[in-house]
Amino acid sequence: MSIEDRLRNAAHAVDEMWTDDKTTQGRFARLEARLSTQAEAAAASSPRLDAVRLIEIGRLVLVNTAVRHAPLEIVAETGQALALASAIGSHLTEHGPPEIADTASHLAELGYAALDRLESTTAVDLRADQLGEVPDVRKALVGLGALLGEVGIALVAVACGTDDDGLYSQCIEATDAADEMSDQIRGMLQSLTVNEQRSTPAAAQPTE
Repeated sequence: MSIEDRLRNAAHAVDEMWTDDKTTQGRFARLEARLSTQAEAAAASSPRLDAVRLIEIGRLVLVNTAVRHAPLEIVAETGQALALASAIGSHLTEHGPPEIADTASHLAELGYAALDRLESTTAVDLRADQLGEVPDVRKALVGLGALLGEVGIALVAVACGTDDDGLYSQCIEATDAADEMSDQIRGMLQSLTVNEQRSTPAAAQPTE
């Protein structure tokens, strides 16, 4: 199957996901209102947010743009996700577990490079600038991987629905970058698991 056919099939699946149930948009609107209120309260009390909270906000906004079929906003949210992944990668390089420092640095580099090639994001205020701490590294990486996966799905839908060659190319390049960054995240999660297993004392042998 050609790449064009795979993209069309994926886009069709995305369309069905959002349009099958007429109440979907209403549910997302209510969810958006509730979480947006929480986000505003958190931002008012502290200019810095932890990584997991920023990821949750990013996923919510991305879903909302996909529901509304807003291609340029999806591209902008892609930039937000790439910037957040880069910021988290940079933070973990300096402050995270040593066993993932090199991979985290690579994640940051991939994100910055992809962000530099993405248009329509230069004038956007990046939520990544609000990143404070990453208190739960594993939870943050799992959420970030999910966000990048959702970015890829949304970009596929945009690529299949546009006649703009420039936008199409941006979507394909950003999808590839998101996939590569997801690989880095999986590598970090695996490294964390291996280190945890090594640190866990062996179970006591049963006595006869």
